[in-house]
Amino acid sequence: RDSQCGLFATGKVLRRFHSHLSEVQKRRMMMLAAGLSMREIARREDKDIKTIRESIEAARKKFLKFY
Repeated sequence: RDSQCGLFATGKVLRRFHSHLSEVQKRRMMMLAAGLSMREIARREDKDIKTIRESIEAARKKFLKFY
């Protein structure tokens, strides 16, 4: 039962965090969470890896700011 409460709280936090991200950041964070490397994400999106790194870092900073 405690684990269910923990999962619910985690899901709630993730949904709130998700609402603060741009659509691009959401997509990139989902790919990262799915196990893709930043290099793979850059290749899929036809972007420079620096762009991907900056986008993901900005998303992480948003997470730290709110949580």
